[in-house]
Amino acid sequence: MIRRVTATLAVLLVVLGGGYLAYRRLLPPPARTPQAPLYATATVRRGEISVGVDTTGPLNPSEGSGLQVPFPPGQGVGPGPGSASYVLQEVLVREGDPVRAGQVVARLAAPSLDQQLQQDRQAVQQARSDLAQLAGVTPEQVDRIDPARGITVTAPVDGRVTGLGVGVGSEVKQGQLLAQVVDESRFVVVARLAPGELAGVRKGETAYLRFDEFDGLVPARVTQINPNLIPMPLSELNGCSPEAAPVAGGGQATGPSQFVYWVTLEGENPGLLRPGMQAQVGFDRSNPRRPASSGSEEPSSLSWLRYCQQIKSYGQSEPLTSPAAASVTQLFVQDMQPVHRGDPILTLAGSEFQAAVEEKLQALRDAERKLAQDEAQASQLEVRAPMDGVVVGMPPLQPGALLQPGQYLGQVLNTSRMQVFAQVSDVDVVKVRQGSPVQVTVDALPGRVLRGTVTNVSMMGKDQSGITQFQVVIQVAGVPELRPGMQARAHIDAGSAKDALLVPVEAIFEEGGQSKVEVLQENGTTRTVVVRLGLVSDRYAQVLSGLREGDRVITGSSADLLPSQHLTSPGLLPGAPGSSGPGGSGGQGGSPGGSGGPGTGPGAGD
Repeated sequence: MIRRVTATLAVLLVVLGGGYLAYRRLLPPPARTPQAPLYATATVRRGEISVGVDTTGPLNPSEGSGLQVPFPPGQGVGPGPGSASYVLQEVLVREGDPVRAGQVVARLAAPSLDQQLQQDRQAVQQARSDLAQLAGVTPEQVDRIDPARGITVTAPVDGRVTGLGVGVGSEVKQGQLLAQVVDESRFVVVARLAPGELAGVRKGETAYLRFDEFDGLVPARVTQINPNLIPMPLSELNGCSPEAAPVAGGGQATGPSQFVYWVTLEGENPGLLRPGMQAQVGFDRSNPRRPASSGSEEPSSLSWLRYCQQIKSYGQSEPLTSPAAASVTQLFVQDMQPVHRGDPILTLAGSEFQAAVEEKLQALRDAERKLAQDEAQASQLEVRAPMDGVVVGMPPLQPGALLQPGQYLGQVLNTSRMQVFAQVSDVDVVKVRQGSPVQVTVDALPGRVLRGTVTNVSMMGKDQSGITQFQVVIQVAGVPELRPGMQARAHIDAGSAKDALLVPVEAIFEEGGQSKVEVLQENGTTRTVVVRLGLVSDRYAQVLSGLREGDRVITGSSADLLPSQHLTSPGLLPGAPGSSGPGGSGGQGGSPGGSGGPGTGPGAGD
């Protein structure tokens, strides 16, 4: 009986215990008494803040220029008719070599150009000569010709105008003799010597002339001796004064003609001699090489020629002929007037003359233009670098290769001014300004920091994989080691400030379009403060107004925990000791500490 009762009680206890345990498990625990939230805080302090945007992009040259075989000057781009080909003589640089502006990178040869230049020069000379002949001027004077005003015929030598037979308004034909300009400084005598008188006369010997019009002797030189006997009528062989010596060896005139020798004499005109004047001629047989001199002193032993001689002409006579059919529009001299070389004589004009001159003048200009073009082409046989930079893209050409005008020989890229074309997000683009300084690094140059500047910020973004990106162009002050295509890392300076009030970014939240923070007061309560922000980095924000140094702002709160979370350890509170975020202070009211962990929230004061 006792055993049954004991067993029954045991069963009953088991059932009651199991039911109690089930009751405890199935029913929720009784509500706990609410506790004040715990906060993580950070102290507002002064410090330095620097804001920047990091981006990457390839290096590209900001400018470049091609190396190519030159086109003939005036031809423009593209081969034209008659384009000369070139032969590559030597290449002086290799792919990747740095070059300076004006440096010779290749030398060319143009075999056909030398011959063409010779032909061009001959054509110019001939065209100038033709125009000079037409205009009646020297080749050096053709550049001063004005076809509309006609041409002015000038004196070709110093002398006297003779035979001027035209006046203003006279119509002249091509080739018509207008006048002559004679050089009066010298005279010419063709002396006739009897056969016995020629013996002993030598070229260069001095002869002496006596004129009835004035006293004294005029010397002259023998310039030419004709060794052939020439018959002349006796009427043209006038005897001289009775003092004339008899002809040596006889030589009496017989019949209507007499054989004589012709000897040409030339001398300085003392200013009194004129063509046609009669002179008695004598030779100094005792001293034939005596220096010629003017004066009244007569050599002691003169042998006078039998026949009197006549001054044939002045030493030089230049005819002036009309180069074309024209009219005389102006006369500058009169007949027998002395002139100097280059003095104007007369002016010729007229429609026919103008047309002829213009035709010749155009031919000269065309020839000169062709010569200038070929000379310019000859000066381009050296291919030079158009700028400082690096040579790239050179084709595999060997010396002796035949090249055509415009053929590509490579390119020079200016590596001293490079560009980075980078992309920044729509969040960061507001921090980037044109002119912002940039620090650029490349993996190929470890430890080197290159300076750059933002030169352009796109005003319109483009969607790239769901993210709006804006293009930013950065100008980089390059170095010779840089190469196009290198990947660059750029840090764009968006601003900096010293001695600024700083708060962690996780303490800031937006409400009603305003930036706000929660400040933990001394009594453990919180208040919400509107702040005006300046620079904002990924960790801190500059506070321009709303806070004071030493204020404690809330960076995290236990009120931010999810309903399923329980505060079993201080480490669950962001910013509290033992949490995974940066250090802070935990517990109700908290205490000054560093910046809290990531995340923002209103805290208990909301």
